[in-house]
Amino acid sequence: MQQPAAALTCKWQLWQRTKQKVENLEALGRQRTSDLSAANEKLHAEMAARSPAERVRQAMEVQLPQAQKLEVLG
Repeated sequence: MQQPAAALTCKWQLWQRTKQKVENLEALGRQRTSDLSAANEKLHAEMAARSPAERVRQAMEVQLPQAQKLEVLG
Protein backbone atom coordinates (compact mmCIF):
# COMPACT_ATOMS: atom_id res chain seq x y z
CA MET A 1 0.00 0.00 0.00
CA GLN A 2 3.01 2.28 0.53
CA GLN A 3 4.06 2.27 -3.12
CA PRO A 4 0.72 3.31 -4.65
CA ALA A 5 0.46 6.12 -2.10
CA ALA A 6 4.00 7.28 -2.85
CA ALA A 7 3.33 7.14 -6.59
CA LEU A 8 0.12 9.09 -6.14
CA THR A 9 1.91 11.68 -4.00
CA CYS A 10 4.64 12.00 -6.62
CA LYS A 11 2.07 12.46 -9.40
CA TRP A 12 0.22 15.05 -7.34
CA GLN A 13 3.45 16.97 -6.70
CA LEU A 14 4.32 16.88 -10.42
CA TRP A 15 0.83 18.11 -11.26
CA GLN A 16 1.17 20.96 -8.75
CA ARG A 17 4.56 22.02 -10.19
CA THR A 18 3.20 21.83 -13.73
CA LYS A 19 0.14 23.82 -12.73
CA GLN A 20 2.35 26.49 -11.13
CA LYS A 21 4.54 26.70 -14.24
CA VAL A 22 1.48 27.10 -16.46
CA GLU A 23 0.13 29.83 -14.18
CA ASN A 24 3.51 31.60 -14.26
CA LEU A 25 3.63 31.40 -18.06
CA GLU A 26 0.08 32.72 -18.34
CA ALA A 27 0.93 35.62 -16.03
CA LEU A 28 4.05 36.36 -18.06
CA GLY A 29 1.98 36.28 -21.25
CA ARG A 30 -0.55 38.70 -19.75
CA GLN A 31 2.24 41.04 -18.65
CA ARG A 32 3.92 40.98 -22.05
CA THR A 33 0.58 41.57 -23.77
CA SER A 34 -0.04 44.52 -21.48
CA ASP A 35 3.45 45.91 -22.16
CA LEU A 36 2.96 45.55 -25.92
CA SER A 37 -0.44 47.22 -25.76
CA ALA A 38 1.03 50.15 -23.85
CA ALA A 39 3.90 50.47 -26.33
CA ASN A 40 1.44 50.30 -29.22
CA GLU A 41 -0.71 53.06 -27.71
CA LYS A 42 2.39 55.19 -27.20
CA LEU A 43 3.45 54.69 -30.82
CA HIS A 44 -0.01 55.62 -32.07
CA ALA A 45 0.07 58.79 -29.97
CA GLU A 46 3.52 59.68 -31.34
CA MET A 47 2.32 59.07 -34.90
CA ALA A 48 -0.70 61.30 -34.33
CA ALA A 49 1.52 64.03 -32.92
CA ARG A 50 3.98 63.79 -35.80
CA SER A 51 1.37 63.72 -38.55
CA PRO A 52 0.71 67.50 -38.65
CA ALA A 53 4.43 68.23 -38.45
CA GLU A 54 5.07 65.75 -41.26
CA ARG A 55 2.51 67.50 -43.49
CA VAL A 56 4.19 70.85 -42.80
CA ARG A 57 7.60 69.37 -43.62
CA GLN A 58 6.32 67.93 -46.89
CA ALA A 59 4.75 71.25 -47.87
CA MET A 60 8.01 73.04 -47.11
CA GLU A 61 9.94 70.55 -49.24
CA VAL A 62 7.64 71.39 -52.15
CA GLN A 63 8.01 75.14 -51.56
CA LEU A 64 11.79 75.11 -51.08
CA PRO A 65 12.78 74.57 -54.73
CA GLN A 66 10.34 77.29 -55.77
CA ALA A 67 11.80 79.69 -53.21
CA GLN A 68 15.32 78.85 -54.35
CA LYS A 69 14.37 79.61 -57.97
CA LEU A 70 12.88 82.95 -56.93
CA GLU A 71 16.01 83.76 -54.95
CA VAL A 72 18.22 83.10 -57.98
CA LEU A 73 16.00 85.27 -60.17
CA GLY A 74 16.22 87.96 -57.54
